Amino acid sequence: MLTGPEKSRVKKFTAGMDESTANAMLNLFILTKPGCDAAASDLMMAAHGHYPRVCTGTISAYRPYGLVGTDGSIPAPVKLAIRKAIAQNYLVMHGPNIPTPKPNLAELNYR
Repeated sequence: MLTGPEKSRVKKFTAGMDESTANAMLNLFILTKPGCDAAASDLMMAAHGHYPRVCTGTISAYRPYGLVGTDGSIPAPVKLAIRKAIAQNYLVMHGPNIPTPKPNLAELNYR
């Protein structure tokens, strides 16, 4: 759960938003408080236009909270709110976790 000061910040952030968008963002802040997972990263990347829709795992994780639709699309007001939250440092966006291949230097022969 969010602390009192965190709830105040969220209330300030969601002021002026329609109720469904404000509730969706409150849920996102609560769900990402322990840290971002792959679904949160996917959601933020899609909100910024890196992907047209979120993946199936993200749909199942965030659809009950009004953050995504059944087809994986993010409602426009929620998309704008996520962008705003990142721009104002309420959320931190992480890129996709792409493993970096490490070369096997033992195979190189320097003779």
